[in-house]
Amino acid sequence: MAESYFTYSEVLEVLGLAEHQLHDLISSGKLHPQRGENGLLFPKEEVRKLQGFSGLERFENERISPEKEGEKSSAAPLPASSMEREGAFSEQEAREDLPQRCFPVEENSALSRQESDPSVQLSQDTSAEQRMWLVLEEAEKQRPPETIKGPSPPRTEVVIEFQEVVKILSNRPILNGLSLKVYKGETLCIIGPSGTGKSTTLKHLVGLMRPDRGKVFVYGEDITEFTHKQILEMRKRFGVLFQFGALLNSMTVGQNVALPLVEHERLKRKEIERIVDEKLEMVEMLHAKHNYPSEISGGMKKRAGLARAIVRNPEIVLYDEPTSGLDPIMSNSINELIISMQNRLNITSIVVTHDMSSAYMIADRIALLHEGRVIQVGTPEEIRHTTNPVVRQFIEGRVRGPLSKKV
Repeated sequence: MAESYFTYSEVLEVLGLAEHQLHDLISSGKLHPQRGENGLLFPKEEVRKLQGFSGLERFENERISPEKEGEKSSAAPLPASSMEREGAFSEQEAREDLPQRCFPVEENSALSRQESDPSVQLSQDTSAEQRMWLVLEEAEKQRPPETIKGPSPPRTEVVIEFQEVVKILSNRPILNGLSLKVYKGETLCIIGPSGTGKSTTLKHLVGLMRPDRGKVFVYGEDITEFTHKQILEMRKRFGVLFQFGALLNSMTVGQNVALPLVEHERLKRKEIERIVDEKLEMVEMLHAKHNYPSEISGGMKKRAGLARAIVRNPEIVLYDEPTSGLDPIMSNSINELIISMQNRLNITSIVVTHDMSSAYMIADRIALLHEGRVIQVGTPEEIRHTTNPVVRQFIEGRVRGPLSKKV
């Protein structure tokens, strides 16, 4: 596990930060530490995005070099001026004010009970890391149960299967022997570099493309042999959340969500209104029902798009970059919605994403595509700790490695 994470003190050294600057990165959602047995652990792929690789590689080389063990690097600390802010707190002030700055303190939380309850009182010499640990625990307790990803139960029913699928476009194999199974009720995240066939995979699922070779099965039926009428009927089992919501600007949010019902169902207006209100409430968008897309934010458009995707109660939902273009807080809000949909509706979900934090949070399994085929598929923990050099380069965001294009 240590190979995939930096400790609290290591992150401070790698990024050249003071403690209060690191806490600001955490509170802004740029870093998502996890609680380990001996303290906070920071995913390396997130740390790499905040600093040039040279500093990290220098640190790691010094860390593992036997002849340099115990020696402190003589290199100058990495600049932190870009992360400093006007009126920045001193480290001592940051220690004292950390919980209130990073998260709102809920009434009756451990932090708010320090004075009245000796069992939860923090001593004066409690470290900043310990205080942050406590704050993270308190914040986690506030999450609604349905938005928390539980252990994945054993799944045996295959609802989607690609068998040696090949698709050639412009004399280039986009899919090159793709084989993959998706089980009922799971959330499968498909990751990989741009141009490796992720979106093409989704298009094959809903019959927008047919493979040049191979087969695609949905609930045991080979859809590559379907007629156009059968494809249209099969699509009723799917919902799709498009990358940017794909809302029609001339319609209100409510009208956008109602559109699939108006086009494909024979329902009375009152019944359509009831279903639309129900789905908008599920994604916390009922208040914006009469707004137009131009009047709502990007995150709200994604929520409205999700309400439309589930308005006909599909068995399978496809997500194309659901957190793309969103800030960290809104991204986590969308992630929690995806988890909630799975927990409440037992929906099978396929998520195409480049956001590793999102994939780790929502996925039961993660599959990495490279050169048109699956390189590795496994649980989030298996992907975190993989020794496959292709997967490691992608999840850590390294510039150099087997994925790098040769110029």
